[in-house]
Amino acid sequence: MRAPVGLLVALLATGCMKEADPRGFGGGGTTSGGDDSGDTGPVGDAPWIDELSAEFTVYSGRKVLEVAAYYTDADDDLEGGLVHLDVTVDGEPWAMDPLPIDGSSARVDSGEDGAGPSVRFTLGGQDGASIDTTVTYTLDVTLEDAAGNLSNTASATVDPL
Repeated sequence: MRAPVGLLVALLATGCMKEADPRGFGGGGTTSGGDDSGDTGPVGDAPWIDELSAEFTVYSGRKVLEVAAYYTDADDDLEGGLVHLDVTVDGEPWAMDPLPIDGSSARVDSGEDGAGPSVRFTLGGQDGASIDTTVTYTLDVTLEDAAGNLSNTASATVDPL
C-alpha cells in the first residue's frame, strides 16, 4: 500500500552536526547484498553504501526523520539517479516511490565536513506536519546512479522516542 498520511519527502537544506561525530547521526545501520564486482548495471561501476544513518530531528519547527546514506562511487554519478526506499512502520510495510537525487527530493553532500560523501533526505508528516515519533521505522535503501547501476541495500532502524 502507498504511504498513508504519514510520510512526505522533503529536502533537508542543512544537516544538524554533533561535535563528537562529524556525520551528526545517532543510529547506525547495516548493509547487505550487492555485487562484489561492483558492476550491476549497463555502464560503469555501481555505487556502494558504506553506512546508513537515520534519526529523528527537528527541522523548520517540525519533527522529521533525517536519513543519510554514506557511499563510495568510483564514477561519481549519483546526481540524477534515484533512492529506492522501502519503509516499514511498526511492522507495516509502506510502498514508496523512488526519490530522485535532484537536489530537491534527495541531495548529494560532498562530505567536505569530514563525514564522507552521502545522499541525504528527510521524511516528514503530510502537509508539513511532524512525523510520528512514537513508532518504529525500518528503512531499506538502495541507490541507483545516473547510469542505472544499483548499489547494495543498506538498512537502519529508528526506535520511538
